[in-house]
Amino acid sequence: NNALGVGRALLSNRLNTNGASVTLKPHVQAACRGSTSPAVDFVGNKVKAFRTAIPWPDSSPRRASISPLSYGSSNAYTIVEQADHSVQVNHNSSYIRADDKFTLDDDDTTRPFILVLSVEDAISLRANVKALAVYLINHRVKISVSDLAYTLSERRIQQWYRAFITIRNTNLEEKPETWTVAKKSSQAPSFGFVLTGQGD
Repeated sequence: NNALGVGRALLSNRLNTNGASVTLKPHVQAACRGSTSPAVDFVGNKVKAFRTAIPWPDSSPRRASISPLSYGSSNAYTIVEQADHSVQVNHNSSYIRADDKFTLDDDDTTRPFILVLSVEDAISLRANVKALAVYLINHRVKISVSDLAYTLSERRIQQWYRAFITIRNTNLEEKPETWTVAKKSSQAPSFGFVLTGQGD
């Protein structure tokens, strides 16, 4: 299963531990114990099999390949490689570090922003409103209102049910009643523009 293989590779990369091969064939098990096996050319193919977990080598990036063979020609080959920390300098985490100073005060922005939540059904919409409020009330979470508004409106798929609220800070209430709830119309809206011509 490719999903299981990718999950194992990601966990192995994160924990800096190369997992053991627990389903080795008998001739491979013999090679792991140090005996030779004509069926596997470990030296020529530069392949090693391990019966116990080992750490990743420090001399090269952590890179794993997943090649699940399945019936019906639905094979998928995946390569997972360790992230380059030098390109993560622009990542802004919403969680502040434990050694950073934090304050419970949340300054208002100079202008209001609209937060948009979009889900598939009304029950999920109420749950998302509560989950967002609980997340933002965490004293270790420090996020820009403008960044939050942009992510929710531009980086999420717009679903059928939506809720809106205008804010100047991240102090949200858990009550869904404080949000304006709407449902996506099946028809495209019509717009009309009027130009008064007064030069204003």
